[in-house]
Amino acid sequence: SAAVYLGNLGVVAEESGDLVTARQHYTAALATLRELGAKKDIAIAEINLGDVRAREQDVAGALGSYRAALALAMEIGAPATGLAALRGLAWVRLQQRHPEVAAEYLGPVMNHPATNADVRRAAEPVLVGVRAALGETACAEGLERGARADLDKVMSEALASAEQTNA
Repeated sequence: SAAVYLGNLGVVAEESGDLVTARQHYTAALATLRELGAKKDIAIAEINLGDVRAREQDVAGALGSYRAALALAMEIGAPATGLAALRGLAWVRLQQRHPEVAAEYLGPVMNHPATNADVRRAAEPVLVGVRAALGETACAEGLERGARADLDKVMSEALASAEQTNA
């Protein structure tokens, strides 16, 4: 479909460092997916767009994309997609100078069986930032709290916090 093609063009552009073109392709893919009503694909496209916005240091834009992705993932019961959005929201919280919250979001991202290897890899730089901000012990404690918590509860709380937060 056109949405898949546009999304793939976005990936190629993003991997080559052309973030403006990547954002354009992801935005176009998102528009097509919305017309089709493909909720899981919309959530994934929002995560892709959030990642580009994060690389551009657009905290508000990334927050909006990750928030939309998490809401859709929760609505359709897609935990792996929700975990990817949660990884993005951990980055947002780190940028907003809330590393303790970021650590708690990363707990399930790094430990839940539904998290795929790509999401764990993408979470590594956020984890490095959280460790630098909190220190090893406090970071490990935050990760543990997040990992022990019920995933639906963590995602619900992250979504509620994101809905009240402006970057």
